[in-house]
Amino acid sequence: STPYYSDLLLRLSARCGIALEYHDIWGQAHHTTSDTAVALLTAMGVAAETEEAIAASLDALEHARWTRVCEPVQVVSTQEWDQATWLVHVPVVQEDQDDVEVRWSLRDEAGLELQQGVQGPHLVPVEESRVGGQRYVCYGLRMPSLPMLGYYRLSVVVVVGAVRLQGSLALIVTPPQCYIPEPFTSGVRLWGPAVQLYSLRSDLNWGVGDFTYLQKVCEWAAQSLGAGMVGVNPLHALRNSRP
Repeated sequence: STPYYSDLLLRLSARCGIALEYHDIWGQAHHTTSDTAVALLTAMGVAAETEEAIAASLDALEHARWTRVCEPVQVVSTQEWDQATWLVHVPVVQEDQDDVEVRWSLRDEAGLELQQGVQGPHLVPVEESRVGGQRYVCYGLRMPSLPMLGYYRLSVVVVVGAVRLQGSLALIVTPPQCYIPEPFTSGVRLWGPAVQLYSLRSDLNWGVGDFTYLQKVCEWAAQSLGAGMVGVNPLHALRNSRP
């Protein structure tokens, strides 16, 4: 049976990324109890001992979304880039909302500035809310020109009259999907051995496998056995199955 959750606890758990159920490898559903959800939230530093505490935590999370200029991080694939937007949240009165200007710069992991630009005024609001009596407006902005795959820092200065607000966004550019070897896309079947790196011992290492010997195994499997792949454990997850 599904455990009981109050509406507030359900919303708070979902907001904090707590899965309320999962299916094991045999297809059996396991439900997270409300006590477990409260314990997880408490471990995350989110108050959830009472309904009042849960309501206050929800309000705090909602307020935090509006009172920070940018989201902490945004992940966008190259396939979604042209349609994607990034958001800024600005405290602004109705009379000034058309005057908001956003100045931004994009830097790579080495801190090198790659692009900069200005959007606004006359930005189109996508949402608004009130926090502590202050009106906030959310604006959706166009992405910069598409950079290479990787991690970037988008630094932002929002200008509203004489007021300047600063924020930053970690921008992660990903491919549309994981790499798929060409033979797989054309229906070719490949085979290869699965090895445990730590078991690849020899007189040339310290009794446990290393990448040098893994390279030798890959070359041996390909050249002597005709293998097309080598499965490695524990460097990546293999499919679970019944023993």
